Amino acid sequence: MLLPESARQRLAEPLRDPRRFWPQVKTSHTVPIEQWPWRQHSDALTGALDGLAEKTTEQLDRSYVAVQEWVEQVLNAGQLVLSHLLAMEPFVPFDGAEASAIISLVKELLHNAADAIEQNTRMGSFREPVHEAATRWAELERKCESDSAIQVAFGMDLPPHDDYGEFRADWVLQHYAYRSAELLAHVVPHLVSLGVPHVDDVLAGVSIVGWVLDCDDPVGAYVAMDMFLNRYFSADPNTARQVRAHLEKSESALRRTAHTTRRSRAAAFAASDDTEARALALVDMYKRVIEGPFRQFSWALHCLRNNKWEPTVTLGPLRDRLVADGGDLATMVRQIVLPDLRNSETHETLTWDGFAEEFVTESGRIPPIRVAGAASLAEAFVRGCEAAFLAVRTLDTRPDEISLPSVDERGRLASWRRVHAFFGTNRLRVTEAQLNTQHAKIGVEQLRYTDINPCFQALLLAHRLLPQTESFSVRVAGMPIIEVSAVALDATMPAWEYAISAVDQMPLAAFLPANLDARSRIEPIDVAIRSVAWIAVDDVLSALDGSPEDWNDDERILLAARLRIVEIAVEQTTRQLAAPSIRLASVLASAANLRQWVVDMAPVGSSVAERLLVVAQLRTQWTRWGPVPRHPLIPDEPAPDRAEPPPGLANSPDTFRYRTL
Repeated sequence: MLLPESARQRLAEPLRDPRRFWPQVKTSHTVPIEQWPWRQHSDALTGALDGLAEKTTEQLDRSYVAVQEWVEQVLNAGQLVLSHLLAMEPFVPFDGAEASAIISLVKELLHNAADAIEQNTRMGSFREPVHEAATRWAELERKCESDSAIQVAFGMDLPPHDDYGEFRADWVLQHYAYRSAELLAHVVPHLVSLGVPHVDDVLAGVSIVGWVLDCDDPVGAYVAMDMFLNRYFSADPNTARQVRAHLEKSESALRRTAHTTRRSRAAAFAASDDTEARALALVDMYKRVIEGPFRQFSWALHCLRNNKWEPTVTLGPLRDRLVADGGDLATMVRQIVLPDLRNSETHETLTWDGFAEEFVTESGRIPPIRVAGAASLAEAFVRGCEAAFLAVRTLDTRPDEISLPSVDERGRLASWRRVHAFFGTNRLRVTEAQLNTQHAKIGVEQLRYTDINPCFQALLLAHRLLPQTESFSVRVAGMPIIEVSAVALDATMPAWEYAISAVDQMPLAAFLPANLDARSRIEPIDVAIRSVAWIAVDDVLSALDGSPEDWNDDERILLAARLRIVEIAVEQTTRQLAAPSIRLASVLASAANLRQWVVDMAPVGSSVAERLLVVAQLRTQWTRWGPVPRHPLIPDEPAPDRAEPPPGLANSPDTFRYRTL
């Protein structure tokens, strides 16, 4: 049938539409990826390109409606190519020049299809240029990582995964403790590549990168992340607020589900010789992830798309609504939600045929590889949505406002994650933790001589974030090492808060009240008091002995600050005691008098200080009362690779971007 020229022009117009969105290729592709997931999406891209080329060469002697439908199919095929292409954009193998060539090829295919309609001719074959483009793209696979992508992303020797395979952002922070510039050099480019350059909370940034990579399909995770962000920022603000409030309210339950899911996954891998145990663990993992976080996040996306919040529905109606919505999420849901498996599991009629190695449902059989694929895709979707939701939350942080961590800060991660992170930034690797209790227990990999100060600091931060907790116990291999009450941490807070504003390294005396509480659980109270008194004396003399022979104004300011820290700490420690302590009273008076002398007399150097009676008294006390270990259960032998620099004056940063958790 020969259509009129005007009709053919109308049909061809969508293929030439100058308003059609042609993506601009980004310049940042830094996120590492392993070979298998890259290959899956690379094959999908080249397959879509082949499908577009094949579709455009079909015969066009059809009716107007048939050609119109064909044009829609061609446009959809072109969009599919672009979707596959852009999904791979953040990752290292992505090549901007090759991507631009594929975009140009798609554009050329559409324009040639338009020519064929207008001229009523059959399109020539594009088999050769499509084959060449596909071949060049396939060669990019050689850039994929042979090691763990998450390990490479953070520049670590081993992947930051615990025994259950869970990504540990706090382990990344522990690896880079006191080397934040090195960590940011790894993380910030990845955030730019993933399209969330606004994230400046360090823990959030590490978590976002880690969560995208912490699944079998990082490309799928990125697609879910991008979808969530686009829908969230396009939605009505009121709907977006309601969705956010619901997800924040669900966070504790989702955390519990994620933890149980990881255990099921670990069990599935561990049961290598028992196929039935492995299969049942797989089903348990699948059920938990789709009934829990997948259901919550996919419903959130549905509500954002329709600009209307409704309470979350069950999985069956959810699947029907998402499929009716159409688009990428509908395609994903068809692959993830397996109604027969889910119904049989719910009705407790699901069985395992060990001879055929298949699941037997009420209506048929399902191979385990299909369940594993659905679970893997669901997990990637959830990881991407979690990363996107975190990126949204960080918009509420105020990096230019100086404040100490608190439980009610907007835009931060959950308090338990921040507690883990603060142990990490203090060079302590948390192996296990029980924080949802009045008496918290925190297991760490090791506690050395030089870890005592950082441990007390981490406990102070934990107390700020867990104000209802009454005591904290830090353990190594299950053995309690440092135990301290919330009351003692409250008493420690004034000296610590002053210290962080005044000096750049934390002297041990800053933690005197907590140290006394910890020691008194191990040694008699009079011994504990003598020990902390000696620590206070040692800090005063360290400040003097560590100073240069000649003092300038900055050195006098530093010395006065060091002495003031001792004063506050001793005052707070004394208030903890049931009865006054002569030792502590003597140290307090000495520190106060010495500080006043430094402030009033502006002495010129340490040699002048040595003539003072108060200094002679302090040296006598140092000899008679000690030395004592920093903590009774930790050998007082500093590791040779952990030399501790003396405190200096604190620098006030212009901004707290990338300095907060």
